Amino acid sequence: METFRYIMKKLIISLITLWVLVTITFFLMHMLPGDPFLGEKAISEATKEALYAKYGLDKPLVIQYLTYLGNALRGDFGESLVYSGQPVMKILMSAFPYSFELGLYSLLFAGLAGIISGIFSALHNGDKKDAIAMFIAAIGISVPSFILGSLLQYYLAIKLSNWSAVHFGYQLFAVEGWENAAQKIIPVFVLGFGELAVISRMTKASFLDVIGQDYIKTAKACGLSKFQIIKNHMLRNGIMPVITVLGPMAASILTGAFVVENIFNIPGLGKHFINSIQAQDYTMIAGTTILYGSFLIAANLLVDIAYIFIDPGIKLGKKNA
Repeated sequence: METFRYIMKKLIISLITLWVLVTITFFLMHMLPGDPFLGEKAISEATKEALYAKYGLDKPLVIQYLTYLGNALRGDFGESLVYSGQPVMKILMSAFPYSFELGLYSLLFAGLAGIISGIFSALHNGDKKDAIAMFIAAIGISVPSFILGSLLQYYLAIKLSNWSAVHFGYQLFAVEGWENAAQKIIPVFVLGFGELAVISRMTKASFLDVIGQDYIKTAKACGLSKFQIIKNHMLRNGIMPVITVLGPMAASILTGAFVVENIFNIPGLGKHFINSIQAQDYTMIAGTTILYGSFLIAANLLVDIAYIFIDPGIKLGKKNA
């Protein structure tokens, strides 16, 4: 019963947060300067009024908001102002699988490699192996994705792939696209490398704290192997701080990184989001923002729920006796 009440409380908070997000997004979009229908081609006042009437922009702002809120509850974000006649949700759903697949592979790569690297550094704290692992992590944190992506495009997708094509008859990597493994490896690495570095450093710090606990010393004194100590005593306690950052990190990665998508010309959400800002496509901006925010809220909710099952000792909303 305590677990159910805890989950319901978190769910209600998440729904309220989502409503606040929708509300703020709607009003901020209408505060943008300019006009979405006044682009490079001039239009008559009559045409402008007809377009405003078609998209409901001629109504009072409060009426527009209530209408939009009701439609959003049904997953209807209206029609794009730029891609005339196309529902925003349809456009987003056509692009979302690309961003999601890129994010999923990157998250798996960053999570697994980061945790393994962090544990490895903690177990070899202070020696050369640790220094090498932390140096790589420092590179991942400090080098922007657009620089890393451009470098790998040139040296791997162009130089190395041209060499492999000449000597072996096939290209190892591709410069752009998202159709096969050769096109996916570099974008996944670029997107996941920075997050890998963050996870690695956090895992190391967490495991160093756990290593010094009395129960770890007792386990060693009892003759347990290093693998048994890590699996049965260190992993659950050491992984908790890492799970905390995995929530927002997962939302960010799973919706794709706009910079990486543009560098590698991946037809994901990034292209539509950037185009919608440039064209002041209110409905597309709002739809993309709400989709991203929904993933962020859902990811944090899942993290909160995961705490209960990973560490049953957590008191649900109560202080320890």
